[in-house]
Amino acid sequence: TKGGFERPGPGQWVTNGRPEYLRAQVEGSLERLRRDYLDVYQLHRIDPKVPEEEQFAALRAFRDEGLVRQGGLSEVSEEEVERARRILDALELAASEGRGAAQLDGRMIDAASARMAQNVVDMAEAIGK
Repeated sequence: TKGGFERPGPGQWVTNGRPEYLRAQVEGSLERLRRDYLDVYQLHRIDPKVPEEEQFAALRAFRDEGLVRQGGLSEVSEEEVERARRILDALELAASEGRGAAQLDGRMIDAASARMAQNVVDMAEAIGK
């Protein structure tokens, strides 16, 4: 399950990394899925309007409360992963998720972005060992 986006209108997506919004999304997912916990809850994007630490702390709180087993990040840089790791000891990453270097979340990306995505995937694999 992913969260951190609002949809104010058709075809519109706005990042929202406020901890209270993320909590409402986790609780909504649990209710819709009729689950006691989520295996993985990923932040769609880091919201530039909300301090990163607050977003990462929310993911950790969900994990500590047993609402999620793993907190994760999507479309992040190596630097963002390192900053998140200061708050989240174990981190499940979603970067390219096996789609190859030419695509990221279904979109064609340039070579520099592909290299960055692969670097994050490599980093995630190294963390997991």
